[in-house]
Amino acid sequence: MQIAEQNGGTQFRKRVDNNCSIYAEISTGNYGEVWLIGYSGLANQKNELFRLEINAKTGESIKDK
Repeated sequence: MQIAEQNGGTQFRKRVDNNCSIYAEISTGNYGEVWLIGYSGLANQKNELFRLEINAKTGESIKDK
């Protein structure tokens, strides 16, 4: 969670006034095992989403959407 917060999660939460859900799952993909961290929230009647993939071994951010 700390890596996700440092790579855009904090900014997302501020944008939706902390009115969001956060989920985490681990998956296997092209980079081996990755953590998928997602933030979803309703702001101004529009569903917003922030997602981040983190390499489970190195802690490096792979990509965000």
